[in-house]
Amino acid sequence: MTLAQGIFRPSERVGDISTDSPRAVKAIALRVIGSAVPGGPVAVCELVPSALEFFAGEIWSGDGTLMFTGASAFSALHQLPIVGAVEAIAFYNSAFRLHRPTETYPVNT
Repeated sequence: MTLAQGIFRPSERVGDISTDSPRAVKAIALRVIGSAVPGGPVAVCELVPSALEFFAGEIWSGDGTLMFTGASAFSALHQLPIVGAVEAIAFYNSAFRLHRPTETYPVNT
């Protein structure tokens, strides 16, 4: 089931990406692994940083929209408000490397 959908409308080419001038995008994810015992506490809950290093392609800026597509009994994501717009960019026809994290950060639940 699709819970969220984003649409991007490119309007301006920002530049090219090459091996001589790679671009890095840092990200952070939340990794959660539940208990093997029903109703038990979360077994793993940690923040996992990573980086995407783009070494080929184009960068475009433009307008973006986000909408929540439907209700789910398993996720209350559709109840979150969309509070404002953010700058949107897209990497087109690109190649990248995903760098492995070197550490993680536990989250106390």
